[in-house]
Amino acid sequence: IQCSNIVIRHMTDGNEIEEEVTSVMGGHVFELSSEKIIRETTEQVTKQVTEQVTNQLQPKIDELQAIVADKDVTIADKDAALADKDAEITRLKEKIEELSAE
Repeated sequence: IQCSNIVIRHMTDGNEIEEEVTSVMGGHVFELSSEKIIRETTEQVTKQVTEQVTNQLQPKIDELQAIVADKDVTIADKDAALADKDAEITRLKEKIEELSAE
């Protein structure tokens, strides 16, 4: 049945007899019990693997997010210190210009 469905799909895909063949076949393809078992098992395994991977990786993700947050704080601190130094340099340049003018 599966092979027949594949052949019919390839023969009729996108042409005018597709509707006729589909209506003769009943309008839908039945799922075999073996296909249902494979689909359900695949879904279960995929869900379990996803949960396991998430559970294993979540502590590492949390750790990396904490590191990134610390780095963001460090960068903000350094930006603030740099702004202070820029302001100090500007004041010193102004002082030099004042002294040069005298």
